[in-house]
Amino acid sequence: MGDIGMENAIDTDLNCTCYRVRKAARALTQFYDDALADAGATLTQMSVLTELSRTPNVSVTALGKRLGMDRTTLSRTIKPMLRDGWIKSGKSEDRRARNLEVTDTGIETLTHCNDGWRQAESRMLRTIGRENRTALFDLLDQVGGAVRETEPAKVA
Repeated sequence: MGDIGMENAIDTDLNCTCYRVRKAARALTQFYDDALADAGATLTQMSVLTELSRTPNVSVTALGKRLGMDRTTLSRTIKPMLRDGWIKSGKSEDRRARNLEVTDTGIETLTHCNDGWRQAESRMLRTIGRENRTALFDLLDQVGGAVRETEPAKVA
């Protein structure tokens, strides 16, 4: 076995688009999770509540697509939300599917989340500026679109 050398391995990680975006995403998620701590929710849970408040009685599969989450991750996210009464199973025409609805308790939690989220969003806007935020949104939309149009690299 050849030695690729530590220098090459470190350089590859630092110059990898996915590595850099995921590192930034983890930092942002922690920043927003900290802002939502008083509401007792995470940013991911807030996203689920927000989507369910906009689209009631949606299937887990459809919710996952809207949020860009795989079914396993979404299931882990919604389990405590069901337990705590923030969401409930709704009626579905397909007996095999499970639909979800936000409850009154979930709406109260979402309302409480909004205070922390607004503070975090305002701080982020002050930190990076409106132009940079707009440019970031545009770039992220481009990256997302490019990824959807490109097949994953195949390893031989």
